[in-house]
Amino acid sequence: MKIPEILKSKTLWKHVALIIGLTTLLIILASWFLNIYTRHGESVVMPKLIGKSLETVKSELSSTKFELIIRDSVFDNKAPKHSIVSQDPIAGSKVKERRKIYVTIVSMGTKKAPLPDLTDISLRQATQLLESNGFVVGQVVYEPSEFDNIILEQRFKGRKVSEGELLEQGSSITLVVGKSGSSDDSQEQ
Repeated sequence: MKIPEILKSKTLWKHVALIIGLTTLLIILASWFLNIYTRHGESVVMPKLIGKSLETVKSELSSTKFELIIRDSVFDNKAPKHSIVSQDPIAGSKVKERRKIYVTIVSMGTKKAPLPDLTDISLRQATQLLESNGFVVGQVVYEPSEFDNIILEQRFKGRKVSEGELLEQGSSITLVVGKSGSSDDSQEQ
């Protein structure tokens, strides 16, 4: 058969019409199935979770069918333990039910860090070094020394501590600082 005869054949056009019809039907069925499967057009407004406790949020979300996932925990001694500090998706956004909500919470425990070596450096340097490592300068005690404003030792809760000792961040460190002069009395600031 030649091409002009094939183009005039009724069988060819029946098959073309059948292919077009089946393709259209498959597209309509796939679109209908995807609308049902993805719940197209259905959404819920994401509630604000930041600042709330983890237990409160779990009870609030139990009726909404959201899945809560703790992504990370951070140390913050100013915020309540197990409170939420960030969420994804953000509050006010429209999401579907059964969506996973990723949150970052404040950790229960405190983070520990090694105490830096502070001996034989100036009070100013020691203060900056302590603060950059997450510690707080507590009391400054002056003792007689031939060098002025040099750290002689560091103390934590009344006991001498050495370099590298793990302490909770936010701890108050007492600094014993040298003061030149012949006075035997120690002064506290």
